[in-house]
Amino acid sequence: MIDYGLGYRNLCQSSTQQELLFIQKNIKSYELLEKLLGFTFSLNAALLPAYEEISNDIENPKHLHISDELMTEGSIAAICALNLHSIWHAIRPLEQNSIHNCANMIRPVYESISKMFYALRYPEDIWQISLREEFGLWLTQRQFYDEINQIGIAKGFMQNNPRATPSDYEYLYLKCYLAHNYEGKTLQKKLNMNVSKTSYKKFKGKYNNDWFRTKIYTGESLQMQNTTYASLSMSSHANFTRSRTTIAYDPIRSPRFFKILTDLAFFNLYIFFNASHQTISKIGESEDTKNFIVNARQELESYYAMTHLYPDVQEYIENLILYPEKPD
Repeated sequence: MIDYGLGYRNLCQSSTQQELLFIQKNIKSYELLEKLLGFTFSLNAALLPAYEEISNDIENPKHLHISDELMTEGSIAAICALNLHSIWHAIRPLEQNSIHNCANMIRPVYESISKMFYALRYPEDIWQISLREEFGLWLTQRQFYDEINQIGIAKGFMQNNPRATPSDYEYLYLKCYLAHNYEGKTLQKKLNMNVSKTSYKKFKGKYNNDWFRTKIYTGESLQMQNTTYASLSMSSHANFTRSRTTIAYDPIRSPRFFKILTDLAFFNLYIFFNASHQTISKIGESEDTKNFIVNARQELESYYAMTHLYPDVQEYIENLILYPEKPD
């Protein structure tokens, strides 16, 4: 049995009593948030030995022998672990009613939900998603300049193409990377992608947050999320409108953010279970986890309007476990 009480105590062992008293006083669903965070923390710890065992069984070099499904499961499990700590630490700014700092910390959690729902349905796309994410890092750090010059194919490209755009450099890097990197040859096969200008532009327009959300949400659900995302995005940038928020405790806005944190904690655990249910079953915790999620969903009673994050496109619903419209 997963001991969520112990998990929660271990998670918040560095917290002061004053902080905990503040949380208990101001979060109406404090007990549920405590359970969700604690259960996720303990479940993640219980799964680590199983994942180590799985990793040891993968033939070296591991990056050439991992399946799409296992890569997806491992990626989602890692993101859920990061999300857990983001949600926990996002509570702290609310003690000073720093709503914008709280929003900034939970924005990546919010963005990750739709991405993980998509990956659950299309695990074969995990390689393209990962490669697409790395473009921004490559471009920012300019690492590809050195690597391209070492390859030799694009030597002098910068000097000979002074009007080249960032996309030109990204396209060139992708082409060289797939053509000359040992792992890249395998990725090229997995990506099933001939690197032409046309295919690159199509690839470049995929796998961003808006793309994921429009794939799995429709109508009113998407509109509500657009409102939420716009608010979170505003708090993540240097907008002067942020200064209009009072620094005193706001009895309306602050509890609303506590509710958002609770909803995100639920969806984080829900996706974790969907991605890792076979491994969870392997360690004998499937029924306990399933029952916990069902009970937590009932305790939530209703979701805050803008954090009802279940997919509403049928193809993304069919492979989910414990979807609300499905009989349990």
